[in-house]
Amino acid sequence: ILGIQSGLAVDPAEKAGLAQFVADLAQEGTTTRSSEQIKREVFGLGANLSGFAGQDVSTFQMRGLNHTLPQMLAILSDVVRNPSFPQAELDLMKANTAQRLQAQAASPQYVNNKLFRQTLFGSHPYARIGVTPETLPAIDRASIANFQQTYYRPNNATLIVVGDVTADAVFAAAEKAFGGWE
Repeated sequence: ILGIQSGLAVDPAEKAGLAQFVADLAQEGTTTRSSEQIKREVFGLGANLSGFAGQDVSTFQMRGLNHTLPQMLAILSDVVRNPSFPQAELDLMKANTAQRLQAQAASPQYVNNKLFRQTLFGSHPYARIGVTPETLPAIDRASIANFQQTYYRPNNATLIVVGDVTADAVFAAAEKAFGGWE
């Protein structure tokens, strides 16, 4: 797990949901791997990769076999440090999100959660539940790249490794994957 200490709460109000777009789109291509290559490499390792933006932390999680730890961390490092944010993937993601938002508007649970958060938190960023039909158009490639460059930093990240691995093996793999991150 790699946690970036910046989630939905740091989104500008007019771009609510930006942190989730960064976490999702980072997995769709880097400067050295296409979306397809990332998926193929992760699948080839028998692993999985996911990203999620919570209120305070954006989390990238890889699960796989302990002997593939160096390869998993290399992919994770590339996704977090070198995302290319392909415009075609962003366009597709925005279209899918617009459809999902329409469906959510009819969900009593969604409406209840939205009203509950707004009542409880008022104008605080915690009142936001992510992207909305009003903020979706403002999320663009430039704001996504700026968010990533601003918050995806080594002094703002925590790497957690759990499993049947030795501390020395984890340190060596982490140093190789993330050691040059400035």
